[in-house]
Amino acid sequence: GKHALETLRQNMSLKAVGLTLESSLIARPNYPIQEGGHITSGTLSPITGKSIALAFVPVELAHKGKKVSVQIRKHSVQATVCSVPFI
Repeated sequence: GKHALETLRQNMSLKAVGLTLESSLIARPNYPIQEGGHITSGTLSPITGKSIALAFVPVELAHKGKKVSVQIRKHSVQATVCSVPFI
């Protein structure tokens, strides 16, 4: 079991991150990220008033401050990778 888990860890292509969207549109599960990956959940933050989401993105984009584009219906919305928790 341990060897199999270590192999999986070394070959990971996606990493879980938080996103802050630059629009009030809400990202829903399975919405695609144009650079790769997808949204797992999203909502409007009651504290900050901004749209936030959790997502899986390629490892090379999983650094705080990186910009990605989320496809929300017909709109392409810019988002910034941020740390979790959001506050």
